[in-house]
Amino acid sequence: MAVGDGFGSVWANIGPGQQSQIQKQTKLMKKKGYKLRPHFVNYYAAIVAAQSVEKLDLDRFSNFLQVIDKVLAKENSNQANITFQQSRDFFEHHALNFQKYFRLKALDDEYSFAYLEPKVIASDTSQSYTPSAESDTISFVPWKQPIVQPEILGAAIVFSKVTLNFVTLYDSAILKDTKGTFSLRERLFVGERGQFDWSSAGLSRDSVNYELSKYNFRTTQPYLRAQQGKLLYLGKLSGRIPGQFEFNSISHKSRATALYPNFRSYENNVSILGLGEFIHYQGGFSLVGRNINSFCANGKQSTLEILGYADKRFKMQSYSISIQDSLINSDNAKVTIYQSNDSITHPSSQVHFDRAKQKISISKDRSSQRNAPFSSSFFGIDFNVDLMRWDLRSDTLTLSIAGSGGIAPMIIESHDFFDEEDFERLANPIFGYNPLLMFTGFAKQIKSQRFSVFDLAQVKGNLEKIKMAADFLSQKGMILYQSRTGAVYVKDKAMHFVEAKRGKVDYDNLKIPSYTERNPNAFISRIGGSMTVNGVEEFNVSDALNVIIKPDSSVITFLKNRDIKFNGTINAGNFEITGKDFTFKYDSFFVNLNHIDSIRFYVVDKNGTRRRVNNSLVGADSTTAAAGGLQTSANKTAGTLFINRPDNKSGRAQVPNFPRLDATAGGVIYFDREEVLDGAYDKSVFFVIPPFKLDSLNDADPGSINFEGKFISSGMFPPFDEKLHTMPDKSLGFNHSSSQRL
Repeated sequence: MAVGDGFGSVWANIGPGQQSQIQKQTKLMKKKGYKLRPHFVNYYAAIVAAQSVEKLDLDRFSNFLQVIDKVLAKENSNQANITFQQSRDFFEHHALNFQKYFRLKALDDEYSFAYLEPKVIASDTSQSYTPSAESDTISFVPWKQPIVQPEILGAAIVFSKVTLNFVTLYDSAILKDTKGTFSLRERLFVGERGQFDWSSAGLSRDSVNYELSKYNFRTTQPYLRAQQGKLLYLGKLSGRIPGQFEFNSISHKSRATALYPNFRSYENNVSILGLGEFIHYQGGFSLVGRNINSFCANGKQSTLEILGYADKRFKMQSYSISIQDSLINSDNAKVTIYQSNDSITHPSSQVHFDRAKQKISISKDRSSQRNAPFSSSFFGIDFNVDLMRWDLRSDTLTLSIAGSGGIAPMIIESHDFFDEEDFERLANPIFGYNPLLMFTGFAKQIKSQRFSVFDLAQVKGNLEKIKMAADFLSQKGMILYQSRTGAVYVKDKAMHFVEAKRGKVDYDNLKIPSYTERNPNAFISRIGGSMTVNGVEEFNVSDALNVIIKPDSSVITFLKNRDIKFNGTINAGNFEITGKDFTFKYDSFFVNLNHIDSIRFYVVDKNGTRRRVNNSLVGADSTTAAAGGLQTSANKTAGTLFINRPDNKSGRAQVPNFPRLDATAGGVIYFDREEVLDGAYDKSVFFVIPPFKLDSLNDADPGSINFEGKFISSGMFPPFDEKLHTMPDKSLGFNHSSSQRL
């Protein structure tokens, strides 16, 4: 047989003393009942390979036989056979494992054989980390603990130096310049030092490698994990950084798709080089194959900021930020867009940043907070969008709702908004109570809006239901909730919502829907401090006082703290004011009517039908104003609509005289309609109304209003003063007796 023939050919090369030792060992094996197969075959095959393949020198071969003496004396036949088989593999292939699907080759090595006995003193627990004085007070952190290596007993190969080559169907990976002890019986390698490179993932061996401290692994699997060590990545890191390492040879199509080797920094305090002058990163650093990510062992978030020349522009915080050559992505990131000292934030979005094109897109992620609104401290609003795009080379952000046209609107809601129906909808039947009351009540009880779901559960019980409630409220924009840590922040909006329900604070009715077909729903100018919103057909400013804004072209523009510019129409009770360059001033709660085109009036018939008065009051041009004796000024506002007292935006208090119109520029009523004497008059016949004031527009009856003014008839009559009022045909006119002979 092959082993027998081989043994015969090497026997003559073995010295007499070693021959005698082999003969004694075979006699002992027979005495102990060892079988031809597998025991004797593996034993003789190991000797043949040691001589013919490995070509052991005299001393090393004697060293090996001495170890076998101890194996036969102290171990059973099964344990001995494993030693024979592993020795055979090593001598035949110079490998610590040699299988079809995995071979662990030993390269550039120096070794000896040993039989290791149990130590009297405990195993070595020294390591590079020196515990601080606070070690006994900190929680258990794996990488801050001493490395306790497993003790190897029995037959072993002791490598003073070796390079290990992991060869599988998918990889050929190198652990260079290490040292350690290989247990032949346990198939365990216990090592220290060495460098593992990323060449199996397509990265340069000299540029990217991990420097190991102490480690151990089973040699039957292409798997290695090290808890302590340091990574070098030239061009990405300023020096070696400490962290955890893992290698596992699993199926992958190419080096580019390899998931191993894998590195993860301990802490989230790493800076990454080469991202650009205006990009600042501090966080974790991980290599998953050749792909850079922000994972870190301490489980904390990483932060990436984009800076401007003089300020911050953008920030995202996430547990996972993928950093590629020109792309930076995160599937779940807290987003902050800066506006001077203010910001637009979202608790969890998908972020895609193209560094080459300088473009950012922010879209819904798949987390439980995907439906939570964006919040703007500058505009004082919350809003929901599916997609936000930002070309960093410009000042404009584009906001869109997918398939918005007539179906899913963008909703813009004031931070001080309250609605009774919305409050009732928060009382989800799943919980059996209104979770908003629970969370805000607990915040008031502990006098802090920051706490955790665990704190709340200690008082209210049922942790899982409280976690569900926290998820629910975060989607409604009432709280900020981190499901990983359980941290809760009850927003000011939530506290205000409950206080408004209890009638303790004022609130507003600003909730504005935006429907668009093809165009984006809105555009934000960061530096300009404006947000132009499309698709706004109308919205309520005051439910109690029936004040509604209907913008022209369905466009409005938000300014700081909910001020709104628009062209269009304001309905205030029985009055309809149309014009251009109107500005709703939120804090003062009035509308600057910079250019009034017309004021129309509505009256109610005896049968209850609401009808519009045929005439309308319009702005006076310079000629008309001069003829009527009105003062004109380019800077003079056309009027002001005072909606309510600033501290009574909700209208919860019944305050007389609101809404109130102050028409500081006066106006003109023409009689050039076709129904007036079959169109006998043109615009040279008109009635000039000087500046006037009207209050209680919601209750005022235009039919009882008299406008004092002057009638101009283009020479038919001298101008005369008169009172204009509603006529029986629902038009504005007057009756005038004149003594002048025509």
